[in-house]
Amino acid sequence: MLDRESIRSEGKSGFEQNFSLFEENSWLFDENKGDFGKIQLFRSRILFLGQALIIKNQKKEFIMTSLVKKLGLKDFRANLLQIKKKANVDFEWYPYESLNNFTIINDVLKNGKQENFFQELDKNKPILDIGCADGDVAFLFESLGFFVDVIDRPATNFNDLKACKFLKSELNSKINILEYDVDRNLELKQDYGFTFAMGILYHLRNPFYFLNMLCLRSEYVLISTRIASHAPDGTKIKNLSVAYLVGAEELNNDPTNYWIFSLKGIRQLIKRSGFNIVCEHRIGEVDKSTPHIVYEDERYFALLKRIDNYKDIFNHHHF
Repeated sequence: MLDRESIRSEGKSGFEQNFSLFEENSWLFDENKGDFGKIQLFRSRILFLGQALIIKNQKKEFIMTSLVKKLGLKDFRANLLQIKKKANVDFEWYPYESLNNFTIINDVLKNGKQENFFQELDKNKPILDIGCADGDVAFLFESLGFFVDVIDRPATNFNDLKACKFLKSELNSKINILEYDVDRNLELKQDYGFTFAMGILYHLRNPFYFLNMLCLRSEYVLISTRIASHAPDGTKIKNLSVAYLVGAEELNNDPTNYWIFSLKGIRQLIKRSGFNIVCEHRIGEVDKSTPHIVYEDERYFALLKRIDNYKDIFNHHHF
């Protein structure tokens, strides 16, 4: 099994070896600028080589962390994979295994001595999954006894939410699938005990608004996003409260990428959005990252808890 440093090294090497293939096929982006599904498909096959190496070297098995065991992830995942394997569908499954994130989430929770966090969540309070891909995480938590809502936008979902809807039918699920653009409208209709918002922030034009609105409706939020320790010109920005706005084709040739915060910047955003950081974790090119180069990628994970006076978030300017 590859350790994380090896994964990063192999992923970088694989990207460099295949960059000519990326250049030869870059016309796909020009022809399909409005078709985010095809952009994501191409990007997943050419650029996410590090993730492919993870899956290959794990031999389709989870890293058996304590969290994986507690949530019964191995058996749930095996059942889900079997359903997908047997399915005769006219769409492609999301290529990244969302459930693999729990090996990283395990480290996040350990950093804050929150190993029993999910076991202690109140099952009378629903869970929200924003940017649900095929819905794997949502279906997992429904199987654990939670009521679950998912939010995604068909136009930017990998397969127009077809996979999530298919699995809902196959699993006789009662999850609610809500379709709208969280960058423009996040006026949630109910309160949530916990929200997954992983890999979302840097794809939003308005991350401040997004977190503000989540603060009003969710007691806890788990976020992950790309951050950068250095600007493109090499300037160290880790300890500056800043964010870099990438150009439409500057990162992955993907126009859905926007704000890449520094470490201090993302912490400041969290604080001013009405949350406290319970625990956090960084992976990837830690302290060696940039906002615009694919393999100089640093990821920030954090479990957030909203402040006690969250209802005042829009009533004064002390946030």
